[in-house]
Amino acid sequence: MLDDDFLSSGDHQQLNRIAQLLQGLVGPGAVIERDDKEEGVADFPQAMKWLLGEVERSAAISATRSRRDEPGTALGDTMDPQSRRSSKVQIEDGIAADEIFTS
Repeated sequence: MLDDDFLSSGDHQQLNRIAQLLQGLVGPGAVIERDDKEEGVADFPQAMKWLLGEVERSAAISATRSRRDEPGTALGDTMDPQSRRSSKVQIEDGIAADEIFTS
């Protein structure tokens, strides 16, 4: 549920600007690629859905591998709270993603 405070916030205004930039960016006949896979997409939401599915599959495979690995190895360390890092993703990152579809 979106309240009036959010709808009048700068965050909401920035999301609206980005939505306008992305609207019509991807259309019928577009193809999205990731690694050696590609998928035909009709619009931006379909492209994002496919990309997120690919990322989820990769994350699931990586998590399975890290559970099998010994601590102290690259994959084993990914699940170690002492080794893990988190990244802050900002709206500007979405603009960078826009370049994937325009090049």
